[in-house]
Amino acid sequence: MDNLLHARLDPRARVTFGTPRAQCMVQGVDAETDVVLFVGYHAPAGCHGVLAHTYSGFTSVRVNGVEQSEASGNAIICAAHGVPVGMVTGDDVICAQARELFLSVEVVEVKQAEGFAQEPAPAISAAFSLMSIAVGQFAAGRR
Repeated sequence: MDNLLHARLDPRARVTFGTPRAQCMVQGVDAETDVVLFVGYHAPAGCHGVLAHTYSGFTSVRVNGVEQSEASGNAIICAAHGVPVGMVTGDDVICAQARELFLSVEVVEVKQAEGFAQEPAPAISAAFSLMSIAVGQFAAGRR
């Protein structure tokens, strides 16, 4: 969780540190969770996308023979608890996949893939990203 600004988190937020975690990025999700919001996601390993990878250290992750992204892999864990994906934010590749995979998902595209892995990508401004994500979060919460 090196990319979080802990001092700016809502005081009610809980962050789980350390690895390994049995439920990866969705550690702590259970039947009491209303909805999950996936912020800052990216294309899976092997795809043309921004920071394309699937969980660090894997070249491919498959479930029943189907290639998974971190979003779809985490969604499988959430679905086991009856928790829907309400919003996905990230590059255009993962947003397109989210529209296909998740029913009634809010999608906020903040970057466009123009290269592989760590190459630069056109992104909307930070201020517009934050506003768009807040609007998406609000819409997801109303569903």
